[in-house]
Amino acid sequence: MSDAVALRPSAARHLANLRRIPQRVAQHAQFDTAVNLLEADLRAYDQEAGDQNMRLESAKRCHNEQLHSVARLAFSSDLTVVASDGTRFPACRATFMAASPELKATLSSGTAVENENEIRPEVTAEALRHVLMLMHFPSLDAPKQPPFAVLLEASNLATQWRLDDVMTSLVTTMTSKHGAVLPSLEEWIAALSAATLQIEADESNHWWQEMAEAAAKALAAATPGALASTPGLKELGERSICKLLNCLEPSKLELPSLKLLADCRKASGTQTAQVDSDPFSVTGLAFSIKSHTHLRKASHLSTSV
Repeated sequence: MSDAVALRPSAARHLANLRRIPQRVAQHAQFDTAVNLLEADLRAYDQEAGDQNMRLESAKRCHNEQLHSVARLAFSSDLTVVASDGTRFPACRATFMAASPELKATLSSGTAVENENEIRPEVTAEALRHVLMLMHFPSLDAPKQPPFAVLLEASNLATQWRLDDVMTSLVTTMTSKHGAVLPSLEEWIAALSAATLQIEADESNHWWQEMAEAAAKALAAATPGALASTPGLKELGERSICKLLNCLEPSKLELPSLKLLADCRKASGTQTAQVDSDPFSVTGLAFSIKSHTHLRKASHLSTSV
């Protein structure tokens, strides 16, 4: 019994040490977690610092390029761009030829240039000035943002000249929800119409696809009465109308009821004078906004089965 009593304090100490082991394991786990989090923060900091250095170097290069552009314009302008109203702008041939293959081909061949030192696009002075500014000084903010109509005209010119960077800047400005330019519904209709024409010419043009989507959504968000009474709505093409209808809420759209004749049937075999080659066509189909203002009457919409 005496031996057992003597061993009890020692056993109690060992038992206490054993009970501390889970606590120490938990503390080690917490320590490892804290170290891992700190290492992750340091890696994120290093990554951000590296990204900032890259952006700084890119900004420096852009700044130097723009200084060279200013020097060329001031001391060695070798090209003149003339707007439709006769306003003349100095430009640099090297800048134009480097801007796009389209301009390089134009200046190299001279086929579209009356005078080898002049380019005369059919565009207003305001739109041309903005395009030239974006070409020569892409990172500088305009002192005053041009009206939406000027930006739209500039976009057409940028597309014609295939100025990808200029087009990106223009579309970003025009479609920004928080920008300084706040288009009216009539201007959005003009943008949707222009975008549709450009998309028909080039389906892969993602800038005009983005423009058409933004215009259709802006028009669809308007109240039915305001939209239906906006000038130019009735003159939209069928493709523009389909884009708009796709964005309209069902509550704002009034669809016509379609009544097919009882003897409509699919044509088969030899066609006769009594059987239409497309008996499932619907002509004179009209859509209207809920205000009952006529939107457009399509000349012929058909669905073949």
